[in-house]
Amino acid sequence: MRAKSPERSAERARWSDFDGKMAKSVVDRAILRPQPRWRRRGAGDLRQTGPHDSPVQKPLVLALARAHQWKEKLEASRFATVGEFADAVRLDRAYVGRVFNLTLLAPDIVTVILDGREPSGLSLEKLLKPMPGEWGEQRKVLEAQQ
Repeated sequence: MRAKSPERSAERARWSDFDGKMAKSVVDRAILRPQPRWRRRGAGDLRQTGPHDSPVQKPLVLALARAHQWKEKLEASRFATVGEFADAVRLDRAYVGRVFNLTLLAPDIVTVILDGREPSGLSLEKLLKPMPGEWGEQRKVLEAQQ
């Protein structure tokens, strides 16, 4: 058995910390979006201020949030496989697996989706299709789908 090198352990810890921050960011930004506010302007004129008519595609954002929430549940619970988790939540194993793959998207792609700056024509159906693991290749695939 190989001994774990300190560099390898530090790298793994750094990526683990990054992944945890990404999961928290995705969930917070998807679910805890600030609500629009109403203000009176002049004589009885009500206007909506704040983040209204957001250009984000809710299905994409919610799928990203769901993927990261499920990943946290899977890592923290008694399920050994994605299949066991899918059975427990009573969803199709293939669908759960495709949603889990969203946790492997490049951070800049996730940020673009959460900010509503995704390429036109990008849908949840396209995002759930098999995607390469390397982030550079993911960018190329998404650019080709435009």
